Amino acid sequence: MLSQGGLAEAVEERCSRLPVATTVTADPALRSRRFPDEIEGALYFTVSEAVANALKHAEASRIEVRLAWSGGRLRATVSDDGRGFERGDPGRGGLSALADRMAALGGGLDVSSAPGEGTLVGAWVPVPG
Repeated sequence: MLSQGGLAEAVEERCSRLPVATTVTADPALRSRRFPDEIEGALYFTVSEAVANALKHAEASRIEVRLAWSGGRLRATVSDDGRGFERGDPGRGGLSALADRMAALGGGLDVSSAPGEGTLVGAWVPVPG
């Protein structure tokens, strides 16, 4: 789906059959624009991992995914209403791997979470207009 329909369609497909209420919002410009394979692949993988974490670890009942392209950056955010976690928790190695993947493309990964407050994962990579 990613190679044929692009990032927005692939993320929508990935989230369409999840066992919790999931909303995907994508900027209209993303539907008519393709980005380099390594960028689309990295963001798709990041969204997929963040969604999987929300399902496996967070006990989330709601997940929101947002895709945006503005200011020379392609962004993906995944938020959930799950149980959250302490940022210093050991065993969060998967988040470090995602951060490394974004950094390799000149981007970044931000994670905001606290016990009882859900989690927000935001990834971005530079993409010229």
